[in-house]
Amino acid sequence: EYRARCVQPSAAAPAARYDISGGAVYDRQTRLTWQQVIPTLRHTWADAQTYCSELSLGDGSGGDWRLPSINELQTLVDDSTNPSIDLGAFPKTPSEYFWSSSAVIDDAARAWTTFFTNGSTYSFAVTATKNVRCVR
Repeated sequence: EYRARCVQPSAAAPAARYDISGGAVYDRQTRLTWQQVIPTLRHTWADAQTYCSELSLGDGSGGDWRLPSINELQTLVDDSTNPSIDLGAFPKTPSEYFWSSSAVIDDAARAWTTFFTNGSTYSFAVTATKNVRCVR
């Protein structure tokens, strides 16, 4: 198992960082829009990518969602709390692993995840089932 820890300059999300509308969360700091509520089922890495590419939140946004890179996913980490994410913006987020679109460079059978218990990153076999949160 490969492990890495990304460190952010500031772990806590600034006040009024997020705008929430129609099941989507716009991050003013990164200018990314996130799926607010995650699906109840976990996905393999390939299925997570498909899920995101087919996501529609009923706002005409279908087709432009994707699985976030590991760096993008790390921007959601708030390691001052457990789960390590702003639960006001992302309610009911479990303290579990979430897929990124980032494959392990020297092992194509593995991809990176963020562990929302403490914000750590871990790689898993792409056949494992993990949570997914899409971005655009």
